[in-house]
Amino acid sequence: MEFITLKTNYMNVTKDLNKELSKNEELGVELLTLVNQKNAMESEQNAISLERDQLKKEHVKLTHEMSLMQGSMRDIEDKLHNEQELSERLRAEKLRADMELSRLAIEAEKDKVVMDRNLTGIQRGKSLKYILKKSNCS
Repeated sequence: MEFITLKTNYMNVTKDLNKELSKNEELGVELLTLVNQKNAMESEQNAISLERDQLKKEHVKLTHEMSLMQGSMRDIEDKLHNEQELSERLRAEKLRADMELSRLAIEAEKDKVVMDRNLTGIQRGKSLKYILKKSNCS
């Protein structure tokens, strides 16, 4: 009977050992899975950190470029404003010059009319003198 008890105990111990071995194997696989997951997460975290650093650098670069563009845009707006003012002044000067030219053309036309009248008067006077001279000579 003792042998049967020993054999039963041995079988129970062997069964328990197999359960523990199976459990150890499952825990080993789970541990490897967790280690792999941890490594994958660390790798992903490193990739994210690198991307974040690159994005920070890009942000600084773009902020600087935007600042330069805004300064350039202000300069261009100032130049545009100055050119618009100059254009308005030149338009006003052209208008004044056109008005002065029209006034001078009218004065010149008046002077021409006066000179034509004077010339006509002089020619009449000469014609009259010629006619009188001719009639006196005959």
